[in-house]
Amino acid sequence: MSRPDVASGQGGHPGANPFLPEWEYVPDGEPHVFGDRVYLYGSHDRFGAPIFCVGDYVCWSAPVDDLTAWREEGVIYRRGQDPANRLGLRLLFAPDVARGADGRYYLFYAFDFMGTIGVAVCDTPAGRYEYLGRVHDPDGTPYGRRAGDGFAFDPAVLMDDDGRVWLYSGFRTPMPALATGGIRTAAMYLAAEEFGHRRLGGVKAAVATCLRSALLVSGLAGAALFLLAQPLATGWLHDGRAALSLRAMGLLLPFSCLCGIMTGYYTACSRIR
Repeated sequence: MSRPDVASGQGGHPGANPFLPEWEYVPDGEPHVFGDRVYLYGSHDRFGAPIFCVGDYVCWSAPVDDLTAWREEGVIYRRGQDPANRLGLRLLFAPDVARGADGRYYLFYAFDFMGTIGVAVCDTPAGRYEYLGRVHDPDGTPYGRRAGDGFAFDPAVLMDDDGRVWLYSGFRTPMPALATGGIRTAAMYLAAEEFGHRRLGGVKAAVATCLRSALLVSGLAGAALFLLAQPLATGWLHDGRAALSLRAMGLLLPFSCLCGIMTGYYTACSRIR
């Protein structure tokens, strides 16, 4: 049985899955039409990598009237260009691109669980983007850093017909990230430092220390959350039905921390060779 067509260009050329080469991995795809071409942006996986989103941002494009003629545009933004990630250890998650009123192209992105949105700019859709700054309030406070802000994650951007720019982001609740993000970051940086000095014994010691600390603290915190789930649900969340979810979170907290440590370790492995 032949594969079904998934898109047809104006010139009658069908497109079919997969429309990119099988060695390329661009999940979280955001296609945009700029001029007479379709540009595909997204996060960037690598075959055989221990985790996702280890690559820098790349772009592919095709004529709007021939969606079989995809062209590799190359790397458009590298993780180390952001001043907050000079070592390149953090992962670039799902981005989006919008054409501004000034005719330039703006790349909106987020690193893994950092909780802020970065912006880079370029004169062309698939050129080399340069770091511009963070999405921030009028007083300069980055969005995601003020009490009450949402957890900025996986941005999407809409340029409305009236010229307004609408920014959307991923999940709102930061609790899972706050519970495990610190130990993940600690494991990542400690392992990266030992890898950088070629001290494999130090890598094992760093990971072991993170494991002991995380399991002790998460075990105690998880037990407290499990035992206090009902009063927390009724007094804090004002919904007694949430007690079951809080108990489940308490039970899973040690496993989440373990996953965070291993993710940090594998991130260090993939970035420091």
